[in-house]
Amino acid sequence: MTIAGADDTGAASALVAVLEATWAAIAAHHPEVPAVVVVVAAGSGRRSNELKWGHFAASRWDVAGDSRPEVLIGGEGLQRGPVPVLGTLLHEAAHGIASTRDVQDTSRQGRYHNSAFRRLAIEVGLDVAQDGS
Repeated sequence: MTIAGADDTGAASALVAVLEATWAAIAAHHPEVPAVVVVVAAGSGRRSNELKWGHFAASRWDVAGDSRPEVLIGGEGLQRGPVPVLGTLLHEAAHGIASTRDVQDTSRQGRYHNSAFRRLAIEVGLDVAQDGS
């Protein structure tokens, strides 16, 4: 992904700024999407088959006395291009709405998304289908 106006010295800052602006645009359309701290970090885990495109973690940051969730965008997923990364942000926005509404949107210790998540994902504009596993 190429970011207009970014040079080698500020590419990461420009990338985070674009992700933050995109999150703000999503929140403008869906007011229950909370203010967050956006981070870009490794999405790979300890196991060789573990890879996250992103995550939403409630109450992860303290910003001037205000508790804020974290939205992580896995760096490995950036090579997928802007549309899939937007999909990841919308996915995490659905989790953000669930957090705002105090809705349980996963099951089995957060391993699986449930029907509440499906409804929220559709609300933010994602097409979702049940995974066979």
